[in-house]
Formats: sequence, C-alpha cells, structure tokens
Amino acid sequence: MSLTNLAAERLTEEYAALLERAVQGAAGGKVWQLRKRAEGRDLLALASLAPRMSVVDLDMVGDLRAVVALKMPVPCRSGEGDLVISHEALLGFTYREESLVEALPGSAFAQVLQPQSLFLPNVRPGPAQLVCLGSSMLPGIKLSEIVLMTFRALCLQDHNFDHLNPAGVFRRDAAEWWQENVDRIPLTDEPFLHGCEGGGDEDA
Repeated sequence: MSLTNLAAERLTEEYAALLERAVQGAAGGKVWQLRKRAEGRDLLALASLAPRMSVVDLDMVGDLRAVVALKMPVPCRSGEGDLVISHEALLGFTYREESLVEALPGSAFAQVLQPQSLFLPNVRPGPAQLVCLGSSMLPGIKLSEIVLMTFRALCLQDHNFDHLNPAGVFRRDAAEWWQENVDRIPLTDEPFLHGCEGGGDEDA
C-alpha cells in the first residue's frame, strides 16, 4: 500500500461528516488548518481501506487529536500474573503543529487508552501509556505513517529490547521478559490491511 494514494480514497458518509465537523472547529493559521484537514482526511481514508481500523473521534481545535480503534493483538500483564493477549486496542494520537518543522521525541504522538497494563518495552507504564516509536521522528512525518508505526510496534513486528538504547525502552522488565520469550514474537505477522477475525481476551 502506498500512503501517497490516500487522498484519492473516497470517504464513507460517516467519515466525511466527521471530517467536516472537525474542520469547522479547527483553529490556528491557514497553513496549519489546511495541513490538519489533509492529515485528518488521510487518516479517515486509511480507516476506510483497513478492516482492522476505525476512527472513533477527530478534533482539530488546537492540535489534531484522534481516537482510533485497532483490531490487533496486544500483550497485557498485571504484576507477576500471566500474559494475556487482548485483540483490540483503543489509541489516542496527537499531531502537533511543531512536528511539521521540528524533530519531536518518538513518544510525542501515540498513547494506548485501552487496554490497561500493556506489557511492552516501549510503552510507558501508567494511565497515559505513551508509546515510544524511536528516539525522534523526522519533521513533517504524516499521521497515517505514525498509525502504521504504532501498529507494528504494539504487535512486536518492530521491537527494541536493549534498555540502554536511546530509541526508547520504558520498561526494563518487559524488555528482559520478551528477550527470554522471542518465540512469541511477533504477536501477528499480518500486514496492516489484512482482514481481522476474533475478539476478546485469551491467555497467551
């Protein structure tokens, strides 16, 4: 899939209405408003193409903020309990104006809203559950690219287990656990656009 073709994808009536509501509430300079509209439309176009993805909410009042549901396996673990695989994640994405011209930290864009207690080296423990996608993101990176990177990071198609690496290991215990259980990686090898089946939680 080429992300450069998203602008040609036709939006559903629901997503077209969601985009227009967000655009009507947009603030900021003209260039920033146009960029937010373009990024928001591409995000909705990606959701129109991907069976695993749906956009729950979209806001452009200040930063571009989106709530996205993804059908994908994500690992959870509370304390010393068993690893549990949840098959859906609710994610929050924030796209800031400064990201157009500055290299922002890799943890500045995505967080996991649900489920809680994610057990991944690059997800910071706590209510916010920030996701680190690298030491920094290049200026001008597109929101749709951030979504794809987040998918690959959360299902361990891309991973970093070196707690000394500045690219972003938030949990040393998770890094060490996954180093000892590499036979479970990745949680899925399906590409982003592959159809999804199943649901609920199950022990891994």
